[in-house]
Amino acid sequence: MKANLDPQSDGIVWAPSLYTLAASPSRAAELRANQPLLDELLQLIITTGEEAGLKFASYPVINITPNDQIGSEEIRMYAQHRVEKLVETMAMSVEAGQSKENQGTNAFLIINGDEIFPLKGGVINVGRNSENQLSIKDPHISRFHAQIRLVKGRYMIFDLDSTGGTFVNGQRVSQCELLPGDVIYLANTSIIFGVEEDRSSSETQEYNPD
Repeated sequence: MKANLDPQSDGIVWAPSLYTLAASPSRAAELRANQPLLDELLQLIITTGEEAGLKFASYPVINITPNDQIGSEEIRMYAQHRVEKLVETMAMSVEAGQSKENQGTNAFLIINGDEIFPLKGGVINVGRNSENQLSIKDPHISRFHAQIRLVKGRYMIFDLDSTGGTFVNGQRVSQCELLPGDVIYLANTSIIFGVEEDRSSSETQEYNPD
């Protein structure tokens, strides 16, 4: 966590809010099924940050990513700032005072914990086929697996009768509104939905467990 702190000129030090656990496919499946362990780990992250005097700009999220290059007994953890990573990768900014009700101009996806995909346009098709706006090289994903659609300023995901199904926060869905921090699973691929926040108003958006 210390290596990924974000000190600001006002003296506030922000802790990372995205934590990715990378493990072998079998171990990743075990971790996903062990919700009590994930809840305990999340609470440990929050407690450790608070004891160190750090602030969380948003509620921390744990993402589990399967990686067949990692041994069965090994688990790797990566900590990232969701907002800063987006700005660094996309070189974009959000105007102060932008409405939170409109996700269309500043929403993004984090693919397998490291790749940023900005959501631009009203319809984004997702699947293995290269014709999709978001093409994912996962042999277990259907050629045309899902569709993310902007509906009245909010993003929704629709399953396109895929073979393996579309899951949001562990629940299989046919369609679902996406909220910041939601974790989408398409076969062995994890996707986090996020919305860039205006840091100028972070004082009122700061996560406070009390």
